[in-house]
Amino acid sequence: MRRLDLDVPFQDRHLAKRLGARWDVYRKQWFVPESTDPAALLGWCCASASVNVRSHGYYLLETQHPCDNCGRSSRVHGIVLPTGHEVRMLGDYPLGDEWERSDEPSLIAFVTNLAPSVSARIRQDTWCYRPRQSFKHPEPYHLNHCEFCGGQFDDYQLFATPGSGFDVLSEIQAAEIQVTAVGSGFAGAAEHFSYGVAFLDAMRRR
Repeated sequence: MRRLDLDVPFQDRHLAKRLGARWDVYRKQWFVPESTDPAALLGWCCASASVNVRSHGYYLLETQHPCDNCGRSSRVHGIVLPTGHEVRMLGDYPLGDEWERSDEPSLIAFVTNLAPSVSARIRQDTWCYRPRQSFKHPEPYHLNHCEFCGGQFDDYQLFATPGSGFDVLSEIQAAEIQVTAVGSGFAGAAEHFSYGVAFLDAMRRR
């Protein structure tokens, strides 16, 4: 497994070390040893081609949505990152990228990559949210699949259509969504961010 490097601020160095991070004196770089579970350290994950968002925790969402293929109501899932998560902003030159902290929670979609520990946590709840090629999108990304027929759900419909799926318009709609708070770190790559998740507090906590 490729070494996971970390971008640890000076003020967080003692916490990162307690969580298992180690300092490479030759490369001047914090990293996760192979023997250490990286889940608690993903909030400091370095930017790379496969990581453009990171957080020290996240929420897993679950609701019901009708399948266009078979017509049955299937469980579907989504991810919300809490206030304080960071998104990589592309710079004008190599090594010029910067992490920008968000002051609002974000519902993410078109997720092209997830850290292995995040994928493993999601699989505890479902196998129906997994990478798949979509005819509407050139790159494989994590799609919800019907738990009955295997048909694909459209991310636009679930995450970017007001009043549908997770893009709710009222507390009544929000109350149909279950929320599980996950205290371990998150790292991955997403192409769509809905900043300021409406009625997050009205969703049902597990």
